[in-house]
Amino acid sequence: MNLSRHLPRLICNTILIVMAVLGTVFCVSSAFSLHVSAFPLVLITILSGAVFSACFLEKKLFIGVLPALAVVLFLGSLTGLFAGAGPSMQQLAHDILTRFSSAYPNLSFAIPPEAEAYGAGNYTMLFSLFAVGLSFWMAWGVGYRSCLISVAGTLPFLLLCVIINDTPPHVAPLILLLTSWITVLLARERPNEPSAMDAMRVSLVLLSVLLLLTIVGTVYPKEDTRNQELPQLLQELLDRLPGPMQDALSRESTGFQREELGADTSETLDLTTQGIRDRKDTVMLHVSGTEEGVLYLRGAAKDIYTGTSWESRNEATIPQSVYAHTSLGTAYGSGYQAAVQIDNLRDEADVAFTPYGFISCPGAETISGDLRVPCFEDDYVVYYWPGFVTMDLRETSDIDSAGYDDYVRDTCLGLPDDTRETLYNLALSYGYDPELGTLETVAWVAEFVRSVGAYELNVPRQPTNYDFAVYFLTESRAGYCVHFATATATMLRALGVPARYASGYRAVIDEPGEVVDVTDMDTHAWAEVYFQGLGWIPIESTPGFGNSVTLPDVTHEPEPEQELQDPSPEPTPTPEPEPEPEPVPSDAPAEEQTMGQPPEQTPPEGSGGGTHGSRVMLLLWIPALLILAALFLFLRHGLILRRRSRAFLDRNRNQALIEQWAHLEKLTAWGAEMPEGLEALALKARFSQHEITPEELNGFSKVTRNIQGAVEGNLTTWQRLRFRWIHCLDLER
Repeated sequence: MNLSRHLPRLICNTILIVMAVLGTVFCVSSAFSLHVSAFPLVLITILSGAVFSACFLEKKLFIGVLPALAVVLFLGSLTGLFAGAGPSMQQLAHDILTRFSSAYPNLSFAIPPEAEAYGAGNYTMLFSLFAVGLSFWMAWGVGYRSCLISVAGTLPFLLLCVIINDTPPHVAPLILLLTSWITVLLARERPNEPSAMDAMRVSLVLLSVLLLLTIVGTVYPKEDTRNQELPQLLQELLDRLPGPMQDALSRESTGFQREELGADTSETLDLTTQGIRDRKDTVMLHVSGTEEGVLYLRGAAKDIYTGTSWESRNEATIPQSVYAHTSLGTAYGSGYQAAVQIDNLRDEADVAFTPYGFISCPGAETISGDLRVPCFEDDYVVYYWPGFVTMDLRETSDIDSAGYDDYVRDTCLGLPDDTRETLYNLALSYGYDPELGTLETVAWVAEFVRSVGAYELNVPRQPTNYDFAVYFLTESRAGYCVHFATATATMLRALGVPARYASGYRAVIDEPGEVVDVTDMDTHAWAEVYFQGLGWIPIESTPGFGNSVTLPDVTHEPEPEQELQDPSPEPTPTPEPEPEPEPVPSDAPAEEQTMGQPPEQTPPEGSGGGTHGSRVMLLLWIPALLILAALFLFLRHGLILRRRSRAFLDRNRNQALIEQWAHLEKLTAWGAEMPEGLEALALKARFSQHEITPEELNGFSKVTRNIQGAVEGNLTTWQRLRFRWIHCLDLER
């Protein structure tokens, strides 16, 4: 065994293996927004790639490497080293099948339950094991310079990203994968070529492919072709694909998250693009004020909810818009005003970021819309009434708001019918009492949304065929301010309270006159609730951002047998709640039930709960283990037969005959009968100083083949399987 003569080829093969494996792994993790630690994953891939590349160059290394890997896997399973891989695989299967079932609902029965604990460390362990197995496959393909084998091992995972998920993989790992494919295809190995020459050719092809891809990516006329439509035939084919496939293959799809600094002040917010958020500490505004405390600086609000987006319609008239902006300040702010100076450094918004209780802004344009205050100045002062945070929301002003109330009723209660019914029944299942007043309902919803979900920036994008708020409250239960604000506004609408979505900055002024740096990390979203005669009030429901000080504590205890009523302000058909199971007696006091936890229910069939999910995971593991066992037997069988064939053809005829005699002795345990004279010839080959003649060796080989055939012909099917795959006593044909 001499690896030194294979060293150049070993290095080049390892590079190709690592590129293909890392390209595949990071394509999957980026497409499904899974967080893995890159450093340990890259290190494991390099080590496994080098080991398996060496094994395919020197076949004898397999004898030691494969059992060593088996021992490591066995010990790892006993010591809990791979314990994190199980929950991560379960969660990954849940996410993938959930997205796939959005296009094929009949497959929803196979969705396993969500894992109890999973994260970046668990995903790293899972993908490390995946990388080791994929490195073995790629070493096989690269070792034989077979592009077909390489593509067969990696293309299914790329298709998994494109077909099932609605987000394509990132460009960088995709380039790595394509580069490895093209290099293996072009760098054909020549027979009997020195290792150094093969390595030189592979290196040149690899550099050429990378250079070509760089040139194409640089000179491709993106701006000129961005808006061109696809050819008609291709467009017709795309129209026939399921929804997730259409989205993944769309020209507008991209694997990169655009670097968006600052608050969202656009007229449309596409909720289907809400995935991982990478907040930065870039300073966007300088803020100083005459009052200390928390300031919600609203940049824009959106009043139309479609299930997948928030949109701004600006349907209020100019007088109504003026009322909406200045109602609090006009009603209560004449006696006491505060001021905040805002210096816009980086945000490209063309609106003024205004606190609630707005009175005036000398630098702003004339108010022309209900949802934003136009402003084209970078440095401006806003006057506002700071007392709204402590006022009693049950009070009203004498300002005539009848015209604006009509707009609110027509626009800010709108929801898709399915969403309204689902959210209303969800609130009932969590103990909402339709007899609660408006203020108590707002407080209940804020507390419910705050407690039902976990604040998390690193969340995957949800399936496109789901309502954003419903999916967040019933499936994912993890997100950031956009998720919580949307859930709050839609839940309030479902319960008959006018609400909408607002976004801007959340600034904290510790001392009056102090200049505060407001960064991109301070961008925020929240819900607004309309109170007749007062206007819009911000409602905070995102965990970790405090409570809305204007809301009362939720102290109303719902009656268990109370009749359901329609919470909407006007009589509308009330969706009938689903019959609930009989209550189960419990010794636990009623006060222990928290708002973030629904009453105990039996998981519905197909929801992936309990025993059903365990069976599904078992069904997933069993085929995987069987495939691994079959692969191991196949490789072991091939290695033993190849070594035996070489031994039978040894240049030393005496040694070749001895090897054949040893094989015949093993066959005697399976009923082989030895002809006379064979043992004498074997003793001659072993102890005589004379070399066996070619005629004697050929005759011995012919008899060996005949005996082999006779033994195999007398075996049953089960015996033949043991004979061939367990004991590996057959010969190459």
